[in-house]
Amino acid sequence: MTQRVLTSSLAIALTAACYMGGGAVLSTTGMPSPLVSAQAADNDNVRRTPAMRQNIYKRFSRIRELANQGQMAKAFESLEDLRSGTDMNSYERALMWNLTAFLHYQENNQAEAAHAYEKLLEQPNLPLSLEQDTWYSLAKLRMVLENYHGAREALNEWFALKEEPGADAYIMQAQLRYQSEAYREALESMDRAMALKGGRASDVPENWYLLQRACYYQLENYQGLEDVLGKLVAHYPKRDYLMQLSAVYGELDQPEKQLAVKEAAYEKGFLTSEQNVMSFAQLLMSQDASFRAARVIQKAIDEGQVPASTQNLRQLGDAWLLAKEYDSALKAMGQAAEQAGDGSLYFRMAQVSVDLGRWEDAETYSEKAIAVGGLDSPGMAHVLNGLALFNQDAFDGALSAFQRASDYSATRNMAQQWQEYVRKSQKRQQELEASIPKDDPPKPA
Repeated sequence: MTQRVLTSSLAIALTAACYMGGGAVLSTTGMPSPLVSAQAADNDNVRRTPAMRQNIYKRFSRIRELANQGQMAKAFESLEDLRSGTDMNSYERALMWNLTAFLHYQENNQAEAAHAYEKLLEQPNLPLSLEQDTWYSLAKLRMVLENYHGAREALNEWFALKEEPGADAYIMQAQLRYQSEAYREALESMDRAMALKGGRASDVPENWYLLQRACYYQLENYQGLEDVLGKLVAHYPKRDYLMQLSAVYGELDQPEKQLAVKEAAYEKGFLTSEQNVMSFAQLLMSQDASFRAARVIQKAIDEGQVPASTQNLRQLGDAWLLAKEYDSALKAMGQAAEQAGDGSLYFRMAQVSVDLGRWEDAETYSEKAIAVGGLDSPGMAHVLNGLALFNQDAFDGALSAFQRASDYSATRNMAQQWQEYVRKSQKRQQELEASIPKDDPPKPA
């Protein structure tokens, strides 16, 4: 096919179009302008395209001027006069539909703009650059209109015409594949786009990573999520990305990495909610950092970030207890027990006191546990009370406590064994006291 020769009138018209900024490239609105440039026409040397006449060009220019002046009604009226009353060749009619799309887009009427592009593409012998730009713009419009199937068709037509697609086109392809739930194919498109960026993670826009993250999430590919969230944290550090990365490490059963990320989020002040703070403390406890967990909870309560609720005080007590800070543990558990009227908390305090050999405290807490009630094992509370009394040499009280414990089947054998032991101890104590000679009373003077 021979090279097309431009007529002098067309060359003048195209030169004027370039001066007016009307080349067939994406404008700041994202839509092609209504006139093609001389360079674009020169590149279309394998297609025969009719020339645009000077009088038609002038009418196009006038319509564009009206639009630029905000006189859209007059612009549409002039365009309708041109369409209905003028005999145009295929190239002029294509540019007329291009101008129609531009006007509708200016009016925020994407559906009519898309229809105009469809009419443009029906014209024969289109310049290659105009056809390429129109398919691309039509794909974008159909995306806005949520016509994803139509958008994919338009973009496929564009890919078939484009020798070297750019990164943005592959991102659009990835978005459309995502909408059709073709997540693996979407990731392939994104890989191509990122490769065109040179493979440097810092050069990749944030929203590209977000699309990649969405694909990995839909595929439940946590290794992929770990990778992309790591890049987001490194290059676009935000609270949500740190929290999501921590959750991913939880899914991957990598608690040490999960804790490291949560620690970073805590230090940056990102853990602002009660749930975030308490889950962080729980994670610390699971990694044998109970003292740190207790300090985190205590600080949050003291500063009013976390309420001193029964549940939070209970967890605080657990943390102090695991850290072997017994006084702090008993204080927190005591506050929780008093607040909730929970006998089980007093029961646990009695257990801790028995383990520490604090018999008076054990007696007090076991009695409170029995009085408040609601215990899973009331018989065991009586056993603890008996132990506390026995170790204070209150044998009769201890025997009474163990007798009450024997009323429960779960603790009957234990209580009876303790009763026997207490009686023997009491007997030995009495025999020992009897064997000690008493001093004679002083004689009267």
